[in-house]
Amino acid sequence: MMDFSLRQRRNARREGVLRAAQVLGFAFLLSGCAVLGDLFERDPSSSPTARTDAPTETRQSPTGVRPLQVSESLIASDIQQLGQTLAAMLARAAIDVNRVTALTASSERKGEEYFGTVSAIEQRLQIGSPPSNPVLIQQWNEAQAALDQMAWDVNGLDRVSLNLGEHDAAIANLELQLRTYEQSNKATQIDRRNIQQLLADAASARQSHIWVQDTILESMRQSARLLQDERPRLAQIQIQIIGGSASLAGDVMTPPRPSLRAPELNVGDDNMALPPLVIIRFDRPNVVYGDQLRSAINQARAIDPEMQFRVVAVSPNIRTFDTRLRAQAQASQFAQSVMRSMSRLGVAEQDMTLAFDENETARSSEVHIHIQD
Repeated sequence: MMDFSLRQRRNARREGVLRAAQVLGFAFLLSGCAVLGDLFERDPSSSPTARTDAPTETRQSPTGVRPLQVSESLIASDIQQLGQTLAAMLARAAIDVNRVTALTASSERKGEEYFGTVSAIEQRLQIGSPPSNPVLIQQWNEAQAALDQMAWDVNGLDRVSLNLGEHDAAIANLELQLRTYEQSNKATQIDRRNIQQLLADAASARQSHIWVQDTILESMRQSARLLQDERPRLAQIQIQIIGGSASLAGDVMTPPRPSLRAPELNVGDDNMALPPLVIIRFDRPNVVYGDQLRSAINQARAIDPEMQFRVVAVSPNIRTFDTRLRAQAQASQFAQSVMRSMSRLGVAEQDMTLAFDENETARSSEVHIHIQD
């Protein structure tokens, strides 16, 4: 049932994104490596004294903007420049549309992986499992990683949404410039036809943005609900894995061998036995934490040069889906920034583990750094 729901969401999102791609990127994608060029093509045999209203040939644009007719008017070059600007906008928007396709596909793929892994864990627990079964712990980590990746994908979708908003603002400004030229007494009939054509292309682009934004919003809401439902479920499964379960036949569980050391569960800050090595609170713009972070890393590495760290992105526990999701995305961005700073301080990528958590007492995004046992 869950797989069927995921397939339904995938098909609905793909349909919306493909509609936008047809508007934004059709000619651009078909043109391959064609570069932005002159949107007007002049007839080499034409004379400068030829009538500006005469019909002329056009050429295909590689950027999604339809070809314009040639004009010899005083404002023709300005209209040409605006057309090239619009073409560049649509090319950038096409890249964002492709990002939406990739991010939603990644989120859906990770969702399927998550439910498959959780199903395998629950089946094993039902049959019977010793406490802290290393195999189940590894599967639990994989399920947690799948949910974390979905949160990262939501963060990426949020960035694309912001980009599309900026595209819309830029296109609206370009439309105002086109309408100003349209009212100019220097504009010929061909100029006005070209302007109307560019305005139509701009309107189509903004309509495609609406389709993509709807796709993004629905995807983020679906992911928010899934994360809200599955984080507590995964926490309960964690408790069952640690405690073990008796088989349906009533067999006595055999505790794990003392010599075996199971991998650690990738959980958030509230489940840590030790306090964080350092807490960075992003409660104001431009938080400076470099010296504090360097001191903490140096002290830890002085004890053990091979010390590993767990970086926890902590977000406030907010009730509403959309606000909560944006808070999680913001916290993850701060955690990524801290991890990049740690890399510059000499901490290898394999010595850092990222985790996510929510805290009811937090008033802003926080990043907690723990020593990895």
